[in-house]
Amino acid sequence: MPSEYTFQKWKNTLQNLEELVKLDTEYQTNKIHDADWCDAVIRLSSVLASYIFCYNNAIICYKQNLQVQKTSDILAVLKGILARIHELRHQVRRLEGDYYPYISGGLIQNKLTFDDVEMRDILINNKRPAVIRQMIEEAFDKSKKLQEGSLTGNIEENSKHPSANMDVNWWDEMDSKEEKKTKKGINITAIYKVQVKISEETLKRRSLLALIEAHEKTRQVTLSNNLKRLSRIRWEKELRGTLRTTALLYLRERSADIVQKLFRAYFKVKRQRISRLQRDELLGLMFCCKTNFDETKRNESTKYPEISSLLSKNIHEWQTNYLRLKNDFLKRRGDDIAEDIQDFVRYWFKTWYNEAKFFHDIPKEKQGGLAKILEDEIPTPLEWLELYKIYLEEQRLKKSKTAMEMKFEKMEAKREKHQLKLAEKRKKKIEADLVKKMMKNPNLNPGYSYPMSTKIMDITQAIRKYKETWLELDLLNINDVKEKFVRSIDVENMCAEAKKEICTKVEESMRAELKLLRISLKKDYDLENAQMPENFKEKNKYKKKKRKPRNQASLNLDDIKEKMEGLISNGFVREYPKTSLQDFLGDPQFAGDDLKYLYKSVHPSGWEIRSVWWEKCEELTHGFRRILLVGGNKCGKTTLVRAMATLNDALLYQIDPANLDDSKDYLQDLASDIVTCAKATQPSIIYFRNVHQLYYKKVPPNIVINADIIKKTLVKKIIKKISKTDNVTIIGTCIDPWLTKGNTILKHFQSVIMLPQTTYSTAQMILRNWVNRHRIVPCDLEIQTLARSLRDFSYGFILDTLESFLTSDRIIHIASQGLRSQDIHEYFLQNGTQPKTDHDKYKKWFTDKTHWGKFERKALEERLQFREAVLRWKEKEQKKKKKMTH
Repeated sequence: MPSEYTFQKWKNTLQNLEELVKLDTEYQTNKIHDADWCDAVIRLSSVLASYIFCYNNAIICYKQNLQVQKTSDILAVLKGILARIHELRHQVRRLEGDYYPYISGGLIQNKLTFDDVEMRDILINNKRPAVIRQMIEEAFDKSKKLQEGSLTGNIEENSKHPSANMDVNWWDEMDSKEEKKTKKGINITAIYKVQVKISEETLKRRSLLALIEAHEKTRQVTLSNNLKRLSRIRWEKELRGTLRTTALLYLRERSADIVQKLFRAYFKVKRQRISRLQRDELLGLMFCCKTNFDETKRNESTKYPEISSLLSKNIHEWQTNYLRLKNDFLKRRGDDIAEDIQDFVRYWFKTWYNEAKFFHDIPKEKQGGLAKILEDEIPTPLEWLELYKIYLEEQRLKKSKTAMEMKFEKMEAKREKHQLKLAEKRKKKIEADLVKKMMKNPNLNPGYSYPMSTKIMDITQAIRKYKETWLELDLLNINDVKEKFVRSIDVENMCAEAKKEICTKVEESMRAELKLLRISLKKDYDLENAQMPENFKEKNKYKKKKRKPRNQASLNLDDIKEKMEGLISNGFVREYPKTSLQDFLGDPQFAGDDLKYLYKSVHPSGWEIRSVWWEKCEELTHGFRRILLVGGNKCGKTTLVRAMATLNDALLYQIDPANLDDSKDYLQDLASDIVTCAKATQPSIIYFRNVHQLYYKKVPPNIVINADIIKKTLVKKIIKKISKTDNVTIIGTCIDPWLTKGNTILKHFQSVIMLPQTTYSTAQMILRNWVNRHRIVPCDLEIQTLARSLRDFSYGFILDTLESFLTSDRIIHIASQGLRSQDIHEYFLQNGTQPKTDHDKYKKWFTDKTHWGKFERKALEERLQFREAVLRWKEKEQKKKKKMTH
């Protein structure tokens, strides 16, 4: 059962996390440092890999948790781990000098694999309100109805002709029924099965393929029926006694011995072949075919589809039970508790009158209200009197000074504070420069210290809070701890919440009594001709203001709905298929660490891009971001955008400059509509396709758009109108960055991600998935050589060409004569319209123009200089030793 599995997995994960936090704290307290740069990177990457492994296990427990009360505690632990992961990634990047993570050395130390530390899921904090979701659903509904209504006229005209339905086949009718079923339900999250416009040639080819599949199905059913018929005939003959007698015992034993010898010889040859293939794979001669695990990875989140329904049922039951307990408690003890609180506050008034001849204010509701009095968080009368004396002295001094003198004192204090900050900055800069010089000197190199953490306390506090509540309950191993809820915890929380409600009700009457007491106290002071003490503001600690939620009532939903319908009908709001990060294919760069330690530049692979893109997906709900995806044509940019939208449940706005009108008024209205709808429906993604067309240094003759007007009126306006706190991300794609104005495009899109080239392993993965997906393709097809020849093409072009390869004629040819890898290679050569991408150009532009490219080049140059200095120092030391010996 998921609850038992989740319970045990969470206990193991928490234990591993405690050990990891202990090790991490030990590194920081003992001030561990490594003499070599490589050792420091491996140590940091090993700790990072362990935290990612704990995060992956913890998020599985969080998603599959059926215990309602544990959800908030597990979430607190998860947030602490996530903050520490981001901190460690930043430290590894600064130390290694590269934006892309290469952690194979850390994985080896912890005996982990790349699959263990690949982050696939994120924590979604902000969800759309129900009003906005309903508005989006209605807008998509209306646009679909308008599109269907525009097609009904053509359908009715075609239905009048008798020859219109002559070519309709049974498989076309089934497809149309399935399409009608899918059109009935519309997902609010705008993740739909997109109906692609298909050409007549493709439809004809699919109909022929369906006919072939129907023939194959008929053959299988006929074979099954014949086998059943033959088995029944055999059974009847056996009952009648007319069946042929079995062979003698000694003949059967001899035949069994022969079969055993043959099978033993077969499995011996098989074992030898497997060992030979494993040896060749280790030597790098060839890569063995592996099972396709893409479908299982894609369906990991839906492994237990009933969990969401069970959790919602448990939450509803928990809330009803909680409210019932609370109402019963208020009925039974509400009046008694109110009287006790009133008596306590009246005694507090009496104490203040006896000791200070004054009545302190009841704190406001924002400051805690009566709860602060009950918890004894207000100063005692004697402490207040001392503070009051200091306050009177300050007031006396202020009266003796003029307004200009007070203003000058404030300015002087502010200037001194600013000078102290500048002095501290100068001191830190001098220390950093000194350390940098020492790092370049082999004689004075202090090594690399393990960096201190500011986020590890969040993890320890979350673990401590969890153990205070659940440590003893987890040991009981009862069902209520694994799923549903624990009644004793509800009783404690309910009592505290009920008392708070009673305090708010009693507070009004107590404030009225305090007002009367102060009036009478004022009369007593007037009779004695004395001055009554006054309240003064006590200095409180500064609290960070929380971000206020958006007020949906202030939004004009009708206006937004109208704009949304216009954007959908014009194709600016796109439906996208559900996509995971694993759909962006690519293996990790296994030799990344080794190449770095050899002072060589490393090209990231698909795994490193997925790891960086996961961070960008997680940042979508943390404010405004601008990202530029750089790579060749059909290299997976749209796949990454759709994966981000799927993970964050975001709405996708897609803009192509080639399809826009050059009118200034039209572009201004379009920018205003997109910004308004994107802010209202956040989290949102604004996707600019082929944005390099707007930033060309020299516009090519085939580009006919007015780039300056679109750039100034649309792109700049959208960027300017979106604030930092909006959960909106703008993504632009660029194919030829070296032909663009680098400074301008990087000003508008600050974060740059360069997509990798198609490697041999990626091409082999595409071919292996293609073979497993189509049964007609022989499973023993030799794809190693073919993958080597296709590694320079973009994998989008490879996928499209492979799908167009299987025509009806070719399927019949494969069934009769088989398939060779040469046939596929010749088809690629015939349809090779896609040019090969020159990845060296992209790497050079990334190194010369972007921030992380310059940082990587500078770090590599400094390491090479240090290596040369070490070699020179070693030569001098050897010469000194030779002189000493002579």
